[in-house]
Amino acid sequence: MTRRRAHRRPEGLSKREQHIQQTTEQVYAFIARYIDENHGPPSIAEIAQAMYLAPSSVLRYIDRLEAQQRL
Repeated sequence: MTRRRAHRRPEGLSKREQHIQQTTEQVYAFIARYIDENHGPPSIAEIAQAMYLAPSSVLRYIDRLEAQQRL
């Protein structure tokens, strides 16, 4: 019987981590653009609608941005 090798993740970020990082950047860009255009921050609902995300997902991305001290 041949033993299968464990699948190793390639160096760097996984596809999921890349997606999370990319979406975090898109949320940040939306917030920055919104503030420039409207002279105030968007609501969670406005971000969710514009980014096609659930409000709970928006909160997670905002938490990430706050942890990175970007918000």
